[in-house]
Amino acid sequence: MHRVVKLEGWTSAVVESVTHTTFEEDGSTLMQPDGRWDFVMMKTAAGVLVLRTGLTTTAVTHSFSAGDEILSIAFKPSSYMSLMPGERMRDEGVVLPDAGQGRFWLGTDVLEIPTFDTVDRLVDKLVRGGIVEDNAVVASVVSGHPMAMSERTMQRHFLKTTGLTYKAFTQIERAGRRWPCCSRDAPPRTSPLPWAMPTSPI
Repeated sequence: MHRVVKLEGWTSAVVESVTHTTFEEDGSTLMQPDGRWDFVMMKTAAGVLVLRTGLTTTAVTHSFSAGDEILSIAFKPSSYMSLMPGERMRDEGVVLPDAGQGRFWLGTDVLEIPTFDTVDRLVDKLVRGGIVEDNAVVASVVSGHPMAMSERTMQRHFLKTTGLTYKAFTQIERAGRRWPCCSRDAPPRTSPLPWAMPTSPI
């Protein structure tokens, strides 16, 4: 069993949703692909890990213990990081290095690990610093109002930004509507991937 709180009353051009999940007993849950990538702050008895996860194409099982917490910032599919592009992050999860004193490394930047109440500050720094940007081409396609462009151009933008072809992305979107656990209102929405490993600053 788990409790979930979804951040309301705050919007961002690059963020889809923010959720905080508290697990009240030991267990596991199956995460289906949902066409979003995340920053995940995972709090356990061992401490706090910050992960950057890419879009997934297969289901992922996440095991948890009573008292564990997950703060998930789900970014829109049109959002991207040049430092960790979608084509590199597909089906990947990377533990970002700890910088001490409640901070973490992201490339050469040292950022404060956010809480549910300070997510907006982290996102603001990511956007202002040009770390996270929005691909207008992908945004237009996802919104259903595509810009005038060739099929080749659209596919190139989609693959670089999301790590998926447009066809693969739409298949995941359709499948997500059939899986209740994929709903952005159905917790928990995301999970660190089982093969995520600690890294040095990128």
